Amino acid sequence: MKMKEPIMKVKRNYGIDMLRLIAMFFVVILHVLGHGGAMKNATGYNYNVSSLLLIVAYCAVNCYAIISGYVGYKEEGNYHYTKYLKFWIPVFFYSVGITIIFYVINSGSVGIKEIIWAFFPVTTYEYWYVNAYTALFFLIPWINRLIQNITEKELNRLIFVLFMVFSVYLTFSTWFADTFTLGGGYDFAWLIILYIVGAWIKKNRINEKWRVSSWGIMITICIAVTWLWETFAPVAKRLFVSYISVTIVLIAVGMVAIFSRLQLSSKMISIVRFFSPAAFGVYLIHTQTWVWRGLISDRFSWIANYKTYRIPFIVVGCAGGIFIICLLIEKLRLVLFEILKINRLIQILERRLDSVLNKCFNKIGG
Repeated sequence: MKMKEPIMKVKRNYGIDMLRLIAMFFVVILHVLGHGGAMKNATGYNYNVSSLLLIVAYCAVNCYAIISGYVGYKEEGNYHYTKYLKFWIPVFFYSVGITIIFYVINSGSVGIKEIIWAFFPVTTYEYWYVNAYTALFFLIPWINRLIQNITEKELNRLIFVLFMVFSVYLTFSTWFADTFTLGGGYDFAWLIILYIVGAWIKKNRINEKWRVSSWGIMITICIAVTWLWETFAPVAKRLFVSYISVTIVLIAVGMVAIFSRLQLSSKMISIVRFFSPAAFGVYLIHTQTWVWRGLISDRFSWIANYKTYRIPFIVVGCAGGIFIICLLIEKLRLVLFEILKINRLIQILERRLDSVLNKCFNKIGG
């Protein structure tokens, strides 16, 4: 009797999990500086320092999207569309839950209409990243199959074409118009491109091509070029400060390359393992419509009035406070879901939906 070969369990990359947390912290920094009003009201050296902080953090969303490709790309294995439930339920929970809380606190600003809309967070475009990732999610198995069936050289060529057309060309063409309507990176097509980049890093072992120090030098150069352009080329400001920007893309690639090779201590692994599942919840909480309007939007304009050397500490402190509070709230939700066995119910529902989908796919496939 022929015995089956044991399935090798893939070792989890905690460096990538750590980058998830850092990237989400960077997202909060972006929101404090941008929509929070800290940078909009800054002038002179205060603006220059705020601009440097913004540029350092701007790789955050690209990092997150590239990580999805680095982690999501697999040579083998079935893809379960029903896993979308685990992604969608926290989105639904915070969309509805926070809306109801604001309705109870201030029913004058939140009505029944807004509560109804909250039940459809994807349809009503509550979170742009959720909408973009939803489109990507259902294409992932086909993207993976494409990447599996091409050689490393062909994948290198594909990445070169994607980089030249959708980053290099668009970086400079945005002086005139967003040629391919990628919305500056706020679009599902851009997440698809970054997913392919993440899969490319994993399949072709791009993170191992250079030393960690070399990746660090590349990141530093890209930050310096972006900041110098932002500071000394006022006519063309924001040329490099966008998700599709050449320098921002390279910073994100470098960050993923470095953290994918990071060796963490057992204590640090424990910390990362405990908090990383809650990282995305930070985004869902602090960008929820009513939290955003009431507690984030233009609430940090006062930072611009402080002395220049204090601004980095204040921005990081405010972002850190938001990040930690949201992280703890999400951890509480995860614990609550375990106690109430909601995760178990989700698993049962997933299996049943899987069965239905498989029957449908079998009929379609003949």
